[in-house]
Amino acid sequence: LQVACHLLRPGGNFLVKTFVGEELKTLSLELERRFRSLQRTRPESTRKGSSEIYLCAQGFRGETCDLMSTKGKLKSP
Repeated sequence: LQVACHLLRPGGNFLVKTFVGEELKTLSLELERRFRSLQRTRPESTRKGSSEIYLCAQGFRGETCDLMSTKGKLKSP
């Protein structure tokens, strides 16, 4: 996300594959804050035991990001 914030132009889109876990909520909140819309999807082809999920964020608002804590994990909003 930090790279996307530096490279995207306002109005740009961001698609990321991630996994259900402790930082998914934080990532989702950060995306909702920086983009106009956020959709979560799990393709039908995903294996039943997999925790993968895709997040599609559309309409980048043009904000810069400082997301990393000193421990290398996402900061909680």
